Amino acid sequence: MSLTSDSDNESELLTPEFIKNEASTVVDNLLPPKSRYKYLKAYDNFIKWRASKRVKSFSESVLLVYFQELSKTLQPSTLWSVYSMLKATMSIKNNVQINLYTKLTTFLKRFAEGHKSKKSKVLTAQNIETFLNEAPDYHFLLLKVVLVFGLSGACRGKELLTLTVDNIQKHSDELLLVTLPDTKNKQDRSFIIREEYKKIVDKYQELRPTDMTNNRFFIQYHNGKCTRQVIGKNKLSSIPREIASFLNLPSPEMYTGHCFRRTSATLLADSGADLTLIKRHGGWKSSTVAEGYIEESVENKSKISSKLVDNIKLKPAYPSTSKGASISPTWTEITEILTPHLNDTSVPHSKNLTVSPSTAPKIQQNASPNSNQHKLCLFSHINFRDTTVDVQERIRVVMNGTRISTPFFERHVARLTRAHKLMHALPHLK
Repeated sequence: MSLTSDSDNESELLTPEFIKNEASTVVDNLLPPKSRYKYLKAYDNFIKWRASKRVKSFSESVLLVYFQELSKTLQPSTLWSVYSMLKATMSIKNNVQINLYTKLTTFLKRFAEGHKSKKSKVLTAQNIETFLNEAPDYHFLLLKVVLVFGLSGACRGKELLTLTVDNIQKHSDELLLVTLPDTKNKQDRSFIIREEYKKIVDKYQELRPTDMTNNRFFIQYHNGKCTRQVIGKNKLSSIPREIASFLNLPSPEMYTGHCFRRTSATLLADSGADLTLIKRHGGWKSSTVAEGYIEESVENKSKISSKLVDNIKLKPAYPSTSKGASISPTWTEITEILTPHLNDTSVPHSKNLTVSPSTAPKIQQNASPNSNQHKLCLFSHINFRDTTVDVQERIRVVMNGTRISTPFFERHVARLTRAHKLMHALPHLK
């Protein structure tokens, strides 16, 4: 072991300085180019911390203490990002494989238990329909075009930002073919914009200045005119929030730049698309993300629920309590609830309380006119969820047009209104 170490040190001493510098550049270029700065910064932060602790080792114990300190100020998702960046940089620069540190990964998993990362909210199909149909083009044409592209292609913000006019080809009179060459997964991806959306895109393209030198597709749009200034990433990422604000959706700030991609995948999952189709549509290599959209799909959950309960038959036990639902209480229920109110001597009995045989319930045939039992038969026809006016009208119908004094109406309707809450609390008996 010592012989190898001595040999390595000797080789380093004999290596010219310019070779070392070039080798360091090559090593740095092995990191992802778009986020290389972040990787190197995460690595430098660890090296500085290690120096402050006067530690020279890259052991698992050192990494455990380092991440324990980071966990006091960072969220679990950020902690995993730091771990991923250190795993890559330490492997390249120091030939240390921290992915083999099982205690470290266990610590990160335990720390993340119960944590729910914030995700962008998604737009519903109804939200999209309302915005495209009702938002005036004079102010919102650009937002509509970005929505069409983001939805049709499950586009990331970076893909929309770098989209050029050359990436959009007229496939036919009804279709546009869009190619995304600069994707995160280094694979070209394409999608179609259909006729109904193509008209929106065509209107935006027709306003493009003819002397544009930049071929970026998305340029600024104000009050019915396009300018020569291209759109930046901050403007693109704010568009979902602007759409949510127009629609008066709650928490519009939760509609981030990732909204269109999540919305597109969610709508596709709700349509019943399988895992392979969702992965192909969004350009995901991993099945985990695509499975998440299928798992969160309301439509998919509804199908699972239907499969579970289709073979289980339940007898209807309770009536619907929705507005307008009809409730038919039994004679016993009505008697128990309303008899105390109808025995109130303060209410005058009408001499004309009669009902024709054609409209009276069967049980009334054994009840004497003007009796409490007779009145309860009449009230059994009333849906107690009705408004006061409806209750009065129903009493008139049941009474077959018989005149009843106003105090009678007012007092009995008031008592029925108080009683209907108790009626709903009783089980529905056959």
